[in-house]
Amino acid sequence: MTDTLLQGRIALITGASRGIGRATALGLARAGAHVIACARTTGALEDLDDQIFAETGRHATLIPFDLADGAALERIGGAVYERFKKLDIFIHAAATLGSLTPVSHYEPKDFNRVITLNLNATYRLIRQLEPVMKLSEAARAIFVSSGAASNPRAFWGAYAASKAGMEALVRTWADEMEVTPIRCALVNPGAMRTRMRAEAFPGRPRNPAPARRDHPADGRAVTRRPRADAGDDPVSGMGSFRTRITCEDFSRKNKVYGSLSGAIPSNRVMTQALLNTDLSFPKPASAALLDELGQYVIAEPYPFVVDLEASRGMELATVDGDRITDWCGLYGSRLIGYNHPRLYAPDYMRRLVVAANTKMANPDFLTRECLDYYRLLHALRPKCMRGERVEVYAVNSGAEAVENMMKYLINLHHKKMQAQGKTVLNHRFIYFEQAFHGRTVYALNITKLSNDPIATRDYQGLIQGNLQVPFPEYDSRRREADNQREVDKCLATLDYLMSTYRDEIAGVILEPLQGAGGHRLALPRFYQELSRLCHHHGISWGLDEVQTSGGQTGEVFSIDLFDVPHPPQAVATAKKFGNGVVYMLNSMEDIGVLDSTWGGTLSDMVRFCEEWQIVEDEGLLQSVESKGARLFGGLNSLVEKYPDTLGNVRGLGLYQGFSLLYAPNKGRLIEMALEQEKLLLLGAGTDSIRFRPPLDVTEAEIDELIRKLGRLLGQL
Repeated sequence: MTDTLLQGRIALITGASRGIGRATALGLARAGAHVIACARTTGALEDLDDQIFAETGRHATLIPFDLADGAALERIGGAVYERFKKLDIFIHAAATLGSLTPVSHYEPKDFNRVITLNLNATYRLIRQLEPVMKLSEAARAIFVSSGAASNPRAFWGAYAASKAGMEALVRTWADEMEVTPIRCALVNPGAMRTRMRAEAFPGRPRNPAPARRDHPADGRAVTRRPRADAGDDPVSGMGSFRTRITCEDFSRKNKVYGSLSGAIPSNRVMTQALLNTDLSFPKPASAALLDELGQYVIAEPYPFVVDLEASRGMELATVDGDRITDWCGLYGSRLIGYNHPRLYAPDYMRRLVVAANTKMANPDFLTRECLDYYRLLHALRPKCMRGERVEVYAVNSGAEAVENMMKYLINLHHKKMQAQGKTVLNHRFIYFEQAFHGRTVYALNITKLSNDPIATRDYQGLIQGNLQVPFPEYDSRRREADNQREVDKCLATLDYLMSTYRDEIAGVILEPLQGAGGHRLALPRFYQELSRLCHHHGISWGLDEVQTSGGQTGEVFSIDLFDVPHPPQAVATAKKFGNGVVYMLNSMEDIGVLDSTWGGTLSDMVRFCEEWQIVEDEGLLQSVESKGARLFGGLNSLVEKYPDTLGNVRGLGLYQGFSLLYAPNKGRLIEMALEQEKLLLLGAGTDSIRFRPPLDVTEAEIDELIRKLGRLLGQL
């Protein structure tokens, strides 16, 4: 027997193959909802679909996948949006018990799996499904919890911790959703006749008494005080609450909803159809090599293996014979394209081999090649720092360059305080929200990405006292006055912090163009006024140009685009420069503060010198302005064609980017680009795509990018 109370509603249920999830899926289907059933086991999902069809005459949409499959989770929001355009009901019933053992006895992989499935997957599902649930007029999210969350007991450590974390996460999300159409509830069903209970209590009856029920959910995450009569174990509800959820709670009074008119599939839709997981990458030769890598290291490489020798220009060749156009540029590391013909000249090859055959301790054991590199670095120093006695120091990586820049600024601060007869009480840095400065400990403490919290999770705060400031990002969709107001607010905050902590601030660290944090830049006035503020307060400032230096923004260093009145005290760079590099405006008297056995790699020094000669000989810097304008114009033409899909084109020179108006489309676009167009795109932040081409990208390649993006955007 079925009814139409939930006709036209779309309901997604995890753990739908058995137990609570299966019963919920059947109940919602009987009430008229179209069910999207998610679970690991294909056969059990098909049995569910058979029963739904037998009772209702309608099929469910089936998604067999493991909640530990992060790639599948990252596609689910976009897939639901593509097929249904909204999500009305989300029931998260999937969970795992894990081992019942003392905390100290857990194997890390077993403990991590419980946290991954019960907590991390909840976060990832919320992140993916929130945007599509906001498109419903009255969305409901129900999370199945346990008394173990609030009343843990011996041997239940992993499960109890994961459920407690899930409840905290859901309560937080519920508060955030208060002004949206989404209402949330946590439900502890008490002792139920499920496989998990049988695993936890193999000697107990599998037919517990029915759970007592209280009042209907009020739409917010619910908290109840422990009840002594709830039972004597975490699963049966030590400290549990029970909430009655009825089909009426999913419907909005006085509102009639029509059917989905063709949107409900007439047959089973499996993962391949809904989530586009029938992917061509990785192909056989790559898959074998990637599988072997997985035996040695936990990594997330791209789903192909590069044939470096066969790569040319903008194209990466793969061991399977594919050619992929690389607009990622090895994360902004490519100065020029792959395998430029001049990099195979005999004299250069001889010098490169000599440099590569011995790992030198640079510059302690000086070579002509190392001196050539330092001479070129000094010649390329930022224009705003010229006229001063600039020193340069080479290290191995961008994170090391930033770390050494911070050490340099601390040294300057210490000397300044000594000269004023003051005691150094603290060394604080001011840094900007969504900044990414690297993965060393110092750098991680001025890094915090909302889109990549794992990067800093265990390290943020190890160095106390740093001050985060909102970045005044420019948005082309805002009015000019609103963008200017963002600059004024940020400058006012900076002025207050500099006045309050003047003697404690060692420096201000800034990316002129944020990359991983969302491809964000500010109005030119911000950089100019920041330099004035620092000068006024006598506070040093340093630039992280690890990704933006090299010329793609229109200048070798992007800060030179903004005509700042007072130069920064330091600039850190790397990537295209082959090694990490720190430019310092003032000499450091304390020799040895910046020191390392390996002061950069000699072969990279030789290669960079040769590549820069190519840049100069081919006039590549001079063509950035015209090619950047072509890319900017092409992307804006796509905004005009697809105004509901993308917007906010912004950037400097060839380093352009845009935002997708529906955030889950970011991952989907990146995947579609590789699969359909053999195009490698680079994400930024939660919703943006950024482009990082080499200097020798051609106008024809820019035009081809726009054509391919047009085909892809038309499918979102």
